[in-house]
This record gives sequence, C-alpha cells and structure tokens, in this order.
Amino acid sequence: MDVAGATARLHALATSCDGLARALDALATSDFTGRTLLGLVDDTLGAARAHCPAPRVTGTRVVHQLARARLADDRPASALAELTGDGATLHLRRAELLDRLGRVHDALGELAAAAPLDAEALALQRLLAVSEAARAGRARDAAHAIASAPLTEHPALAYRASVDARDLDALAGAAEEPELATAIADRIERERGSAAALAARQKAAALGPERAEPQDALARALAAAGRADDALAAWDRAAALAPAQPSYTLAPIRALVALGQEPRARERAAAIARAARDAEALLVASAASAAAGDRAAAVRLAQAARAQRPGDGRLVFAVGERLAEAGDPPAAADVLAELLVCGAHGRPWHRHEVAGKLVELGPAAATALAAKRACTPADPADLAGYVTGVRDKLPK
Repeated sequence: MDVAGATARLHALATSCDGLARALDALATSDFTGRTLLGLVDDTLGAARAHCPAPRVTGTRVVHQLARARLADDRPASALAELTGDGATLHLRRAELLDRLGRVHDALGELAAAAPLDAEALALQRLLAVSEAARAGRARDAAHAIASAPLTEHPALAYRASVDARDLDALAGAAEEPELATAIADRIERERGSAAALAARQKAAALGPERAEPQDALARALAAAGRADDALAAWDRAAALAPAQPSYTLAPIRALVALGQEPRARERAAAIARAARDAEALLVASAASAAAGDRAAAVRLAQAARAQRPGDGRLVFAVGERLAEAGDPPAAADVLAELLVCGAHGRPWHRHEVAGKLVELGPAAATALAAKRACTPADPADLAGYVTGVRDKLPK
C-alpha cells in the first residue's frame, strides 16, 4: 500500500482510543521504515487526538515505541527512554532527541547505526557534524563542511555553527562562504553591537560580492562605526546589485539624518528625484525626500506618481501619508476619505489600512468623511461599516 492509502486507512481506524491501538497494530505489520514510518506514526497520533485527548500506547514493537516517544516529545529525555529497540527508524528518532538534549556526538553515532540514510537524514548528519566541529573548536572543519554541503543547506548549517561555536572569532577567520560570515556577524551584533560586527560584515561582503544583503549589512555596521562615506559606498553597491529594492536607496538617507548630516541627505534625495521618471521611481523619490525631511518635495513627488496612475490605490495612499507628514491633516484626510469611499478602479482598497490612517488624523477625518464624493461608492454595505467604525473612534 502506498503512503496515501495507508494514511487514509489509519485515519479511518484512529477514531477512538481503541481505534488508535488497532491503527498502530496495523502499521506495525507494514513495510514502512525511516522517515515515512515516523511520519505515519505522527499522523496517526494527530488523527486520534481528536477522539482520544490523552492516548495511552502499549506494546513493544517499533511503532509503539515511536508513538510513546512522540507523546513524550516535550520531555526529550523521557521520549528517548521509550526507544529501547534496534532498527534504522529508532536510530533516526534517537538521533533527533539526542541532538535536542545537546548530545551531538551520540546523535551522530545513532545516525551511523541507521545507515543507509535518506536525503533528510543525510542533511541532519551534516548539521550535526558541523555542530560537533564548532563545539570542539575545530573552526576550519566546520567552515569546510558548510562550504562542501549543498547550497540549500548553507543558511541552516551556518546558523547552527555560529550558535554552537566555542571560538567565534576563529570560526569567523575560517569562514569560506558568505552565509557563515553573515551568521557569525549576526551573533556578534546581538552580543556586542553593530560596530563590533564590522570585520565579519566585511568578510561576508567580500565572500559574496554579487549579493546585495551582505553589502547592506556592512553599510549598517560602517554607519554604526561612524564611517559615513564607507557606509554610503556599501549601500550604493547594494542598490546597484538590487535596483528593485528601495530600502537600499532609502537607508543611506536615513543614516545621514541620524548622523546629523541633513544637507547630504537632502542632496541624495534630490539626486534620486531628478532621475525619477516613472511612477515607481517617483514613489521611491518621494520616500527619499520624506526621509531627508523635505516634506514639500515628498508631497510633490507623490502627487506626480499618482498623476501617472490615478487609479492606483497605493499611490493615492502614499499622497495621503505624505500630506499627513507635511502637517496638513485636512488635505490628507480628504485624499484618504476619497480612497476609502471611492476605492481604486471602482473597488475597495485596503479599507482597514485607510481607516486606521483616518483615525490617526482625528477631527479632520470627520469633516472629510462628511463631504460628498463625485464617485459611485465602491461596495456601499462594506463602506458603511468602515465609516461607522472610523467615526466611533474619533474624538467626540
């Protein structure tokens, strides 16, 4: 029987505590092993819990041991004690529990006894090998194991190595690929601050020069260290590598403002505005001007973006936000009330978000909502509820 057929049969049986026992007995006679058997046991227990909230499992066969271990899953030591037999599936489950208990070397021994391993078990074996090397201070072994693993596993392996590293600085020096250097920098930043992570950020950027994220992280570390010009250069590299990601364009402007260099921030925002042509670029330019503190330019650019696509609710909303930031609540409320009532392209547009912004605008929102609109309201029944909700939350 295939897995789908077995699942259906087990679900049909596991409709009571007695049915769970019959389902496990049936599963014990099957040929399933390894991850498939683990999954079927877990799935059977999940189906039975709806009818048997506190199941009790007796029996000595592999499936009974696995079921008891799963029922004790929140107590790994107790779960481990339930697995007394032999066989690949029990070795695999013991390896997972031993890892949770911090007994990485013993977990690797269980996996060795479970061979041959499927792809998922091999991935666990690589993870445990990296962990053991990092814990033992064998930084080069850990770094090389990560670099040699399939690319899809690098983030998880790098994170595990950074968490388990006995000598984090040695591991940073041994890093061969950007994920490990990034994971190490993240831990250093959490424990010591952004400036302390600078060397690891520099290495991550050097190991992955074609990737924008390490450049962005490096820029933040440089800014924290007071190296504004170097930070701007790193952000410019990130923006060049990922031009569709506006955060890399806006971050340097915010950093300059935070460093007290508002004129330079405005120069950058103005340069972005001069190069903007389409609605998306104008929207980014508007956000850049807002970040630089040039509220008038931010409003003007948002209005220019909206003029290119008048029915785009996102652009209308941006105009409302910019007007509110510029200290013009009546104008902001009027724009947002129109979006709430008329929608975008004749359809409601994120009314919960628009309503929330109107509440923030206070009395100006009540006036704007009372004004007549030239459009046909989009979904009047839905609209009525939102309008009532906004009015109820406004100050009386």
